Amino acid sequence: MIKLLDDELYPIVCSWWKAAGMEPFPRDMLPRHSYVVSTDKPVIAGFLYKEETAKFGLLGWIISNPESSRTERRECLNTVLDLLYQKAKEEGLRAIFTFMKHDFLVEKLKQDGFTELSNDSIQLIKIL
Repeated sequence: MIKLLDDELYPIVCSWWKAAGMEPFPRDMLPRHSYVVSTDKPVIAGFLYKEETAKFGLLGWIISNPESSRTERRECLNTVLDLLYQKAKEEGLRAIFTFMKHDFLVEKLKQDGFTELSNDSIQLIKIL
């Protein structure tokens, strides 16, 4: 089952970010294309950012339930990625940029047609 991230699912996804050692993203900084895929429980979340005038999007912060099985995560990853690719096409995007740390995710995205631009980037953010 696929659901838009809502007020019920947001704290669950925040707990996954915390378990991964990340600061949760404030709700108002998440895009309208924020989805959670569930089996009998929420398993994985994915986010697609789109700037209104550019034909370019950002696939961000794929995060999963640390209590889910590897099989559940992999199956739900395919589901959330397929949905995000579909939404990107519906939005008229011509390219999607992303950054990933986990080798499995990097290889999965390469299989899906992503090209590696750099392997030595550092992620930075400035909160305004």
